Amino acid sequence: MAIQENLPAARQLIQGSRRLVESDRAAVFLCSRPVESSESYVPVVLRVFLKKYGVLPARVVLLHVNQMSVASIQEEGRYVVIKLGNDIHSVVVNYGYMEHPDVRNVLKELQRKKLLPIASERWIIEVGEEEIIVDRNLGFFKKIVVVTFSWILRLSTPAHKYLGLVYDAAVSKEIVPVVFSPSGVKVSLPELELIQKSE
Repeated sequence: MAIQENLPAARQLIQGSRRLVESDRAAVFLCSRPVESSESYVPVVLRVFLKKYGVLPARVVLLHVNQMSVASIQEEGRYVVIKLGNDIHSVVVNYGYMEHPDVRNVLKELQRKKLLPIASERWIIEVGEEEIIVDRNLGFFKKIVVVTFSWILRLSTPAHKYLGLVYDAAVSKEIVPVVFSPSGVKVSLPELELIQKSE
């Protein structure tokens, strides 16, 4: 597989003399938003992974779980699979509010339907976990709000557990530093910053 052909946006993440290489692994990256085309934004968890390891897995699935406002979803409307490149797929799986998401079962179903080529147990699943960082110059009241939000985040069920990956040894967490400062909120990555200005 030619990385340059399959994920052109990834080339923008490599700066200086660093070079992105390909590993022989298969990885699923859980995304908070669906990736609808090869021109879509590269998910933060994938950006962190690329910066941390400098490698792109040989097979990549960008998986978004969409919780809908109906009780259950018919099987024909359960999955949307988009092929972004030779070995890169975007998957949106729809669940009703009465259904329990199960990522490993999703992979089994996609393999059974011949939409993904690798056995479900062979995928490594990458999840992002936010680390809230409060800038010392943040105002007092905003600081209270951010600290409260941070505690709520810690007390809530982690995404991988909600998605049925409680006892899954193949789950790997990538820490995503989120900095709250007077100028706004920024996701801080090595050699790369995605900045969202405050309104």
